[in-house]
Amino acid sequence: MEKLVNGLFRLRDQLLDEKVGCNSGCRSVLLGALIQAMHANSLYSPRPLKPCCIALPLLILM
Repeated sequence: MEKLVNGLFRLRDQLLDEKVGCNSGCRSVLLGALIQAMHANSLYSPRPLKPCCIALPLLILM
């Protein structure tokens, strides 16, 4: 399951970085469809941060 989710987020990042898709309109449609499908399957939410001595205080300040 982790590989699947990582792959979906990697595809999202590639779309946002304009590394896949034929043009901006195509990328927009693909990105929207990807996010909607991930959301519908409870896969699109902020990723948990790995434990770090600095990350937690920064999150509290935000």
